[in-house]
Amino acid sequence: MHTVSLRRTSVPTQDVTAKVTGSVMIIKVSTFSKGVGAKVGQYAATARARHLTGIVLDLRGNPRWVARRGRQDGVGVLDGGRS
Repeated sequence: MHTVSLRRTSVPTQDVTAKVTGSVMIIKVSTFSKGVGAKVGQYAATARARHLTGIVLDLRGNPRWVARRGRQDGVGVLDGGRS
């Protein structure tokens, strides 16, 4: 008989990534988890501070219910497409 020890640890994920193409920041949300809305907000604030002309919130590849959640989370971040 062998004894095996396991250790639990957190695995960091990249649920939100951003890149700038030209004068537009593309924010990609791969999955929704705790803190994703805040991270999207941080990227959006960075885009505004850099005076970029646009922000694209990329939700492709997410299930439909996740996209609905994204719209809810994005309400505090995006200005209805006006800014």
